[in-house]
Amino acid sequence: MFGVLLTLLGTLFGEASSSIGKSAVERRYESVYAMGFLDSLWGAGFFLLLLLFLPHAPALLPAWKTFGIRIVFEIFQAYVAVQAVAKAERSSFGFIRTGTIPLLLLVDLWLGYAIGSWQILGMAIICGALLFLFMNHGINPKGLGYTLAATFNAVITISLFKYNISHGNSLILEQFLIYTILLIFFYFTSRKLAKEHPFTLLKRPLLSLQSATQGMGGILHSFAYQFAPASIIIAATRSSGILWTIISGRAYFHEKKLILKTIAFAACVAGIVLLTIKM
Repeated sequence: MFGVLLTLLGTLFGEASSSIGKSAVERRYESVYAMGFLDSLWGAGFFLLLLLFLPHAPALLPAWKTFGIRIVFEIFQAYVAVQAVAKAERSSFGFIRTGTIPLLLLVDLWLGYAIGSWQILGMAIICGALLFLFMNHGINPKGLGYTLAATFNAVITISLFKYNISHGNSLILEQFLIYTILLIFFYFTSRKLAKEHPFTLLKRPLLSLQSATQGMGGILHSFAYQFAPASIIIAATRSSGILWTIISGRAYFHEKKLILKTIAFAACVAGIVLLTIKM
């Protein structure tokens, strides 16, 4: 339960940051690269503090090979994610990202794990809900390619993260290194491609709030995996993510078809719950 609570709060903070970032990019307050930089800043700082002030916490990376692989996919994930946030409709983004869950189950099937009838039904309901939205124009195609890329790639990054911390890697050290690498990546892309000075953007209160809420959301979500199975955390993440994107999309971006999306949301949640049932 505590892991689910951390996830719900984390997705709420994350949605607040994404909404602010999307609006800021549209108003040309920042580029997508600066948004990625600000999204990584607080996370890197927080995990650095944990490393410095928790001297007895293990700081080991025995699974360093898979960590190296994770770095590559995390950079790609961060890039397509900020592009998707900037370009895609918020609720469409939330709905498409639910595809990560059945994809993770397919990976489990490929690895030899059994999938029960309830889980098959859950996947069918989620796919049906998404098809229902597509057929009734509830999914805006803008930014769809980036959103799909983030959805598929998340299967890899999540699997690698869970594998690493389950095989001896320090969660704190691993997340600090990932956030720091992303911070460096987005700093130089912001400087070179967008000709920005990322640190000076923090002088804008709105962008400082964007950075802080994203950092807090990422921190809460990282620790949630230590209190509940990955399947439960992913289910809570995607379910609450849809809810927050529907709310923010309606309230701040004036997205339409609220009733249609509410029906699809209920179906997706039902499907996600079925996916978590163990046979």
